[in-house]
Amino acid sequence: MKRPLVGILLLCTLLTGSVWAASLTTIETIQEEKEQVLRIRAQGALPYQVLEQTSNSLVLFLPHGKLGNLSNYFSFQPLADVRLEENPIGLRLRLENIERPFRIRPITKAGQLDIVFKPLPPVISPTASTPSTGSTTSTVAPQLAPPLPTCPVGPDGKPLTISTSCQPPGSSSVGTTGSISDDAVEDADPIRPGVPAVPKRPVKP
Repeated sequence: MKRPLVGILLLCTLLTGSVWAASLTTIETIQEEKEQVLRIRAQGALPYQVLEQTSNSLVLFLPHGKLGNLSNYFSFQPLADVRLEENPIGLRLRLENIERPFRIRPITKAGQLDIVFKPLPPVISPTASTPSTGSTTSTVAPQLAPPLPTCPVGPDGKPLTISTSCQPPGSSSVGTTGSISDDAVEDADPIRPGVPAVPKRPVKP
């Protein structure tokens, strides 16, 4: 009696599993207004259980899920890589290499499962604060010519001593060879004998 009962229970289990089995039809990505969605569709109900979830991976179990005609590997980078593992009691769906924040959207339609990926936050590049360097202008004091020596002068404003160092620049030296002084008086030549003397001109009153 026990063997026929076990066979009947096994047959009921197989029939129930075939009724509730949901074969996957498509796995695709959809761009929404601000988010991207990884959408999984199946023929029939698609309940799930979360087996593992980290910041960059997600493992779901789909009871009575079937692989159908789909491949067991999909790459939806930069969202995630999808691996499917089928077993007698369901389907294991594994998402790996996830680089964006994600969440599982509550099921709103039979045979549809959505995994929503949020956009990455904007990357703010650190700006190195450089101190403001003002242009500094160095002022160079002009080099002044050495002062000219001061020569002693008399009451008439003329120097008392004739010195080269006391002469202003560009002035000619006193007593230069070949120059005739204004105060010099030329002496008359003596009268030779036998030459009559020239009479002096009368001075007009």
